[in-house]
Amino acid sequence: MADSWQDLNQEAIDLMTKGDIDRAVASAEKALAAARKEHGEIHGNIAITLNNLGEMYRQQAEYERAEKVMLESIDMAEKVHGKDCRDVADTLVNLAEMYMEQQNLQEAEARMEQAVAVYEKDFAENREILPQLYNTFAAVLSGQGK
Repeated sequence: MADSWQDLNQEAIDLMTKGDIDRAVASAEKALAAARKEHGEIHGNIAITLNNLGEMYRQQAEYERAEKVMLESIDMAEKVHGKDCRDVADTLVNLAEMYMEQQNLQEAEARMEQAVAVYEKDFAENREILPQLYNTFAAVLSGQGK
């Protein structure tokens, strides 16, 4: 199926990687519709797509839209997998980075703390990403004079 969630999501990621954000957004929006059609309103693929779409909106500096879909992604992933899943943590990091771009360092710190806590629960699985995450977290704290 050429218009399956998987195909459309991959197309959106590929376009985003190439820097073609407008087309990536269009593909991600189609992927979101396909995920809802294939899986209903609550599913992990919807959470993943919302996170991707949030990142694309962030790259377009559409921060309100980005925040809305990232928060929706977190809520969805928590419903599907619980608060301590990697999808939640990944979106929390993206949200924290967006808040950093906006100089909203208190919100960035709160989201980064949440993400670090999730990643640290499965240290063996996340040991490669944690050093980069700690550096980002340190930058947030430094920006606040902490």
